[in-house]
Amino acid sequence: FKEVNDRLGHGVGDRLLREVADRLRDLLRHEDTVGRLGGDEFLILLEGLPAPRFAGEVARKVVDVLDRPFVIDGESIRIGVSIGIAVFPEQGQDADSLIGHADAAMYEAKAMGRNRFRYFDASSDAFEAQ
Repeated sequence: FKEVNDRLGHGVGDRLLREVADRLRDLLRHEDTVGRLGGDEFLILLEGLPAPRFAGEVARKVVDVLDRPFVIDGESIRIGVSIGIAVFPEQGQDADSLIGHADAAMYEAKAMGRNRFRYFDASSDAFEAQ
């Protein structure tokens, strides 16, 4: 997003953030929640999933939907996505713990390259690559 802001201006960057949010809302179920944490970071709360593996399926869909180019003011813009997943209650009992673990997993995903996601495994402080 910094590159978009630098190259095309903050107005385009702001519109890009809104379009990302719109695509996420369109992808998710009615009972899910999406919010922007700040900068270019979003949080998705998936409630009532039958198993943790379904979070990975949603993450794959998020990568797919955000990998498509955004067209703003005639400019085609592509972004990379890095997703960290933390599962309640196994990996945190409160929002701060879950967000912290998801954030750590996200940085591990980012280190692997574009359009990746990772689960955080709190029991061993290890990460599971996806």
